[in-house]
Amino acid sequence: MALGEAEANPGTEADYTGQEVTGFQKHRVGQSLFRKAVMIRYDTRCVITGLCHEDLLIASHIVPWQARPESRLDPANGLCFNALHDRAFDKGLIAIDGQDRIRISPELSDKNVGAQLKGHLTELDGQMLILSERTFPNRDYLAWHFQECFRS
Repeated sequence: MALGEAEANPGTEADYTGQEVTGFQKHRVGQSLFRKAVMIRYDTRCVITGLCHEDLLIASHIVPWQARPESRLDPANGLCFNALHDRAFDKGLIAIDGQDRIRISPELSDKNVGAQLKGHLTELDGQMLILSERTFPNRDYLAWHFQECFRS
């Protein structure tokens, strides 16, 4: 029985059993090496919050995987983010400007963004990344992301 049929036919039980299928999918060869290199580069810490729990961190590409194949595995094309900031960066809702400051998209001031989420992100506007003195992402990659991805 399909979802919703139980509501249409009272007295019948709904079937909530999911299924699995086997298929083919692409696999990013070298992605695990990229992740390891980015984690080492940033001491396994989020460059925005300082969070250091590896299970909650993502090695995020500055220039997306599809955009520039020759930069896919370059550790300088990576930033260590927690999951929330990784997603916001990927979607262009946050970016890093030419002065190494976090910038927040004006879209996050819209009424459709919840107050708590808005607070977690908008309070970051203008803050510097948490970086060691020996490590910094490639500035050309950051400029590309700011120009091509950021929703300013």
